[in-house]
Amino acid sequence: MITHIQGPEGSSNTQIQVKDILYLKTHQLSFFDTEVFNLYVFVKKGDSEHFYLFIYKELLPMQLAFEQLTAAMETPLSGTHTIYFSPDLHLASEEV
Repeated sequence: MITHIQGPEGSSNTQIQVKDILYLKTHQLSFFDTEVFNLYVFVKKGDSEHFYLFIYKELLPMQLAFEQLTAAMETPLSGTHTIYFSPDLHLASEEV
């Protein structure tokens, strides 16, 4: 099963196996007149823990990605489930 999630503008395409996700974390940074919304996806890689960082310029796309990831992690088929982050969902669906 594959789920396409809108990645941040200007980001590269990223694939993550749901079975490898340990937990999610969000964080908001504000500086001057700019706010950014960070989504961390912590994964198990071998014997260690790593994370993917997705930096969004708007809150709503980050919230939607978080909700989609949370739902994917709660599904019974999460062992064979792949998450595909892409800044352009139209192109992402053509590549897979």
